[in-house]
Amino acid sequence: MSAGSAAKGLRPKTTAGLLLLLVFVVGGLTGAAFDRYLLRPSPAVAADAAPAADRPQPDRSGRRRSREAYVRQLQEELALTPDQVAKIEVITRDREARMQALVAETRPRFRALVEETRAEIDKVLTPEQQAKLKALRAREHREHRRDRPPAP
Repeated sequence: MSAGSAAKGLRPKTTAGLLLLLVFVVGGLTGAAFDRYLLRPSPAVAADAAPAADRPQPDRSGRRRSREAYVRQLQEELALTPDQVAKIEVITRDREARMQALVAETRPRFRALVEETRAEIDKVLTPEQQAKLKALRAREHREHRRDRPPAP
């Protein structure tokens, strides 16, 4: 057996390992993006559209504060008048509604893209690998749901 044939013997295993790693990374990134931008229609989604200086900062638990908490912070730190508070509440409420509408509009296209990507990946895998990937996705989904903070 020559060195060339030994390298060829490892190629399918190496390729399969790299493909599985790629599937795992793409799946993780896709799942994270899907969850962050499409599954949580909350005030945190609206906050992502704000310039960095205007975004509510995460609290100690790592979750973004609500729109109401953001307005309270502005009121306290900027000594807003009641009129300013009222106007800012209208602005942030409107932005939140527009962002939720945008997410709702985009969600079906994003889901279709995720499913298309999964189907393409499944075509590359053997039936045994497909079964393992399905189990991996289910486990990641359960773990992600368990670690996810409750919606406000």
